[in-house]
Amino acid sequence: VVGGGISGVVTAKCVAEEGLSVVVVEATDHVAGLWQYDADAEGGCMSFTHINVSKANYAFSDFHFDDDAPEYPSHAEMAAYVNRYVDH
Repeated sequence: VVGGGISGVVTAKCVAEEGLSVVVVEATDHVAGLWQYDADAEGGCMSFTHINVSKANYAFSDFHFDDDAPEYPSHAEMAAYVNRYVDH
């Protein structure tokens, strides 16, 4: 799977659920793709980026946001959410 962003993470999960071996190739040292803010990187999110849809509409179907998460999480909260998804 190319990329450890949201789409890559979900693709890896689906491939693994089919019983296949999966390798995720990521250009950075982290998952969460563009949600992982890096002031020195070209592209990606800005320091003030939040999702523009409700967390209920953006959540993984099998892994919801914590109840106390804001309705429109920041890039840092999104990156943490994706990391928790990978770890679960």
